Amino acid sequence: MPLLVAGENGGRKVVALAFAPESSDLPLQVAFPVLIDNLMRHLQPPSAAGVGSYQPGETVQMPEPASQRTVVAPDGQRSTLEPGTAAYASTVMPGVYEVRGAGDRILTRFAVNAGSENESRITARDTTPLATSGIAAVGAPQQAPGSERWWPLAAFALVVLLVEWCLFGRSQARGIPGRRSTA
Repeated sequence: MPLLVAGENGGRKVVALAFAPESSDLPLQVAFPVLIDNLMRHLQPPSAAGVGSYQPGETVQMPEPASQRTVVAPDGQRSTLEPGTAAYASTVMPGVYEVRGAGDRILTRFAVNAGSENESRITARDTTPLATSGIAAVGAPQQAPGSERWWPLAAFALVVLLVEWCLFGRSQARGIPGRRSTA
């Protein structure tokens, strides 16, 4: 018996779990958010799924409409797209844009994100971008490769530690009052 079944019943998309998720450790698993995302994508109607995510200033390509459409920007400003127009280029403001048809019905949505794609990438990378960029911070002192500054400080601390150890050993050998002798 399968643990998860997805399909259609009477023209509606359905998903059924053969167990109670709250009685298992499924919500604690690393794959749980991926499972929920996949289930939500399966259950969403195509018009609610949107046409994607874009950067500010990027042109959004949409299916050619047979009728007039209106694009509502995040600030509420409306732009009219005439029949035969499949591109929308006024994506200056970050946020969710709505494409509306006849009767002000929402046909689709798309998002304009201010962040870069690199900030949203969650896959493992082969290299560390900071180590290979070769760009130094402005005003940061430049240091030649191989010239570490920590070793003189470590050598000084080692000398102080050796002097202290020698003084302690001498005081133990002489039996100075106030100090315990192990003999």
